[in-house]
Amino acid sequence: DVYREGVAKCPNDRRFPEALLRALDAMPRKKPAAGMEEPGVGFYELLGVPKDASDSAIKRAYHLRARECHPDKNAGDLAATSRFQRLSEAYAVLSSAEQR
Repeated sequence: DVYREGVAKCPNDRRFPEALLRALDAMPRKKPAAGMEEPGVGFYELLGVPKDASDSAIKRAYHLRARECHPDKNAGDLAATSRFQRLSEAYAVLSSAEQR
């Protein structure tokens, strides 16, 4: 019985056994899609604009890049969805003068 082997203490408690958690931690991680999830990639680099870019240049760069990887255009592509979310986050920060 699975519950007797230490997977869970009672039928309502569905925790993973420690051995399985250690095995999952030891598995290699997937590489980020096109370097977009790396911590070193800044918002300016993500949008492809210089740090002294105007608001209109930031807006234009966002719309051009977001159109390419929009989830509606790339249905089922998780990498494109992730990139779109990062682009949206970058635009939200860079379009605000006080967060910039």
